[in-house]
Amino acid sequence: MLIAFLQPYNNFIVLFSIIILNIFLIARRSYWQTFLIANGLLLAILIIIGFNPVETFGTIIETMIDFIGDILNEIL
Repeated sequence: MLIAFLQPYNNFIVLFSIIILNIFLIARRSYWQTFLIANGLLLAILIIIGFNPVETFGTIIETMIDFIGDILNEIL
């Protein structure tokens, strides 16, 4: 029930949690392997509790492609 309430904020929650995790790891001066494992575990946990990180990145890429397409349409 709580996940359904927070689902409209999926993009913000995923990006915010990844940014906070990476800032924490940078502050601790972690190795690059730690970044890979920690980000992978965070994404797995987000998927398990019901958020969809893949949708977030798909949305970001789709928005970027639309933006570039609009710019090219204006130029041409």
